[in-house]
Amino acid sequence: MNELQNNNTMIDTYEKTILRLIASYLRAYPEHVELMNNIACFLGVNFDLDIIQQYINEECFNDLFHLDYDLLKCIINYYLIQKSIKEIGFDCSKKTLEKNYNIYKSISDNICMMNMNAGAYECMCNHAFSKEHAPQSFESFHPTDYTQILDVFVFYDDYYEKNKNYLPAVYEIISYQLISHSLAMFLIIIMQVIKHSVYLNDTVKKIASEIYDNTHKLLKDARIIVIRPNFLYLDTEKPSENRTRESDNTTRLHIVYGYDNFDAYSLRFDFCHQGINWIHYNNESPGKVSSYCLTKKEYDSIVSKFPKMKNCFIEHNNCYFLKERINCELDEFAEFDKIEDAKKHAYAFNQEYSESDVLFVLDLINIFLTNVSQGYADKTGEAAKYAFNLDYLMCRLELMNICRIAGNTEYEKIFADTIVDKAVNYGLLNDKEKESFNSLDGLCMIIKLAKERCGRIYS
Repeated sequence: MNELQNNNTMIDTYEKTILRLIASYLRAYPEHVELMNNIACFLGVNFDLDIIQQYINEECFNDLFHLDYDLLKCIINYYLIQKSIKEIGFDCSKKTLEKNYNIYKSISDNICMMNMNAGAYECMCNHAFSKEHAPQSFESFHPTDYTQILDVFVFYDDYYEKNKNYLPAVYEIISYQLISHSLAMFLIIIMQVIKHSVYLNDTVKKIASEIYDNTHKLLKDARIIVIRPNFLYLDTEKPSENRTRESDNTTRLHIVYGYDNFDAYSLRFDFCHQGINWIHYNNESPGKVSSYCLTKKEYDSIVSKFPKMKNCFIEHNNCYFLKERINCELDEFAEFDKIEDAKKHAYAFNQEYSESDVLFVLDLINIFLTNVSQGYADKTGEAAKYAFNLDYLMCRLELMNICRIAGNTEYEKIFADTIVDKAVNYGLLNDKEKESFNSLDGLCMIIKLAKERCGRIYS
């Protein structure tokens, strides 16, 4: 009964939070009722104009309420991205090219608006203006960099006729980047919505704020390849020493994310279980290096004592990650192992919170993700493996296209052959099928097969 009451409270909090945002938006844009109905449907709440009008009447003198529609604008932007990406065609015709070009430009605009509004809202709440609050810096990635790939196809007919067979592969590249970057931004914005909700008590707000800070730090300029929430029952009364990740649903959220150099990681948000009696993050590389990122201060301290370790890290936005062992030039790995062990089960919070309060926040986050997730949290490691496979193949497809643009046919073929060989290694093809997939159409089919294994967001 206690669990049922908590669940009802969580759902009630979620619905009130969303309806209040919708009310803020309709106060400013009363003509957008139909759009708000669609947003409510996308977020899984009942659209009730009478209740919304009550919020408008009650909150009319609340300054923050008048700003809340900026957060809802971000959700609208993401909803429009999700809606538009499904309209992308993958044939080589001029008509599809022109349609896709306009869709990608619209998606690019929505990504930029998401970024601007989310950052501006956080600045206003903090009474301090800084570009650091935005979900993306647009330094390593900018959506227009990808939409501009199509410019030469659109504006030069001779180029289009000569290269149009490459268009399906180019569409795969652009779609992948825009989907995965906007999803990372959406998760950060979800955290913003929750931590600023007026329906949370102070303790729960602190939890949400810490999760937001960690998520923003880790996912700024990142891509989310796969995201999998866990809605299954977790018995918070069961002693942690009797729990296992496999049978007790201690992993509440699983994210496979990556950066624009195509480094990728599998991140699990885990509750207490056998051997680990604190709520923690597990961050793992494709090569099974299990270590959460280090801060600049932690990194500086390590390399000042062990200078050889300097070449064992890679940095993303002042987060320092251990490289794969094979990429580290070390005579012995004692210090490497020590760092990995210390960061293998990184504390999720700076202070102690009850599991029930943390679960409340995680369940709120997971409800937001219902329409964009790719299944339940990964217990076996297969979902992470498939996501890593997809990201590797997309990296090679993008490199192949760069070589095509540069006119380097030798390396273009090398990357194309690598995609086919890896598809066999990943179990997407058997060895006898290699020849029939060694074409542009075959490469695109391999990418589609890899995406299907990762879930519906790419289908």
